[in-house]
Amino acid sequence: MLLADDHTMLLDAFRRLLEPEFEVVGTASDGHALVQLAAQTRPDVVVLDISMPRLNGMEAAAQLRRKLPSIKVVFLTVNEDPDVAAEAIQLGASGYLLKSSASGELISAIEIALAGKTYITPLITKGKPLGLFPAIVILRESGVGWEQAKTGADGKAWRLESMLRREI
Repeated sequence: MLLADDHTMLLDAFRRLLEPEFEVVGTASDGHALVQLAAQTRPDVVVLDISMPRLNGMEAAAQLRRKLPSIKVVFLTVNEDPDVAAEAIQLGASGYLLKSSASGELISAIEIALAGKTYITPLITKGKPLGLFPAIVILRESGVGWEQAKTGADGKAWRLESMLRREI
């Protein structure tokens, strides 16, 4: 596993939290260094912040997913915006959680990501309109792409509302 955050103190704290459960093969303090280190170490999971210098977390995640398609990306951020979380999941992230809940959620989020599922902290969705956010997760976990979801595999239009009724 690789960790990336531009705050050294947080990197150290997250490393201490995770090392009893996982092997942390390295840390990076910016997105560019993360992409280079991931290419060298080929980790199963990357835990990263969105806001980082040189290359932000979203751009770094997009590069990682192109270069290492099987890598699991878990965002650990202060950004509570459900639209940002939805964008992260659309980019291929397997997890999105807040730094304020890391001690209680991070290990579970990583385990869920490694199992091929998606973890989204309930703190960003509580009491807020979700829009298409649940559909993004449902589509991704069912292996259905956006274009296929819009037209349907058989050429008939799918009703996204029915997908929203499914449990995530």
